[in-house]
Amino acid sequence: MTAALHSGSRLAPAGVDVERRPDGSRVLRSPRRLEPHARTVGEWLLRWAADAPDRTFLAERDGADWRRLRYRDTLDTVRRAGQGLLDRGLPCDPT
Repeated sequence: MTAALHSGSRLAPAGVDVERRPDGSRVLRSPRRLEPHARTVGEWLLRWAADAPDRTFLAERDGADWRRLRYRDTLDTVRRAGQGLLDRGLPCDPT
């Protein structure tokens, strides 16, 4: 018996290209091209803080209630943490 799986996720359709190499190894690749995407998580956070500042970014249970972080508040916290590191003289070059 085979059951079809249905979900509301927006994932790419299943598919894989297989390259078989003479040494017996195989390289698996998606046949779909990667669509444009943010270069860093910071770019992604900036976009959503601008587009939907009051939307929930993260939520966790807090007893019977929920503790929620909005995109706007998260970006503010990230900026303050980054400035704190700079104020302490830490280098901003990741290399």
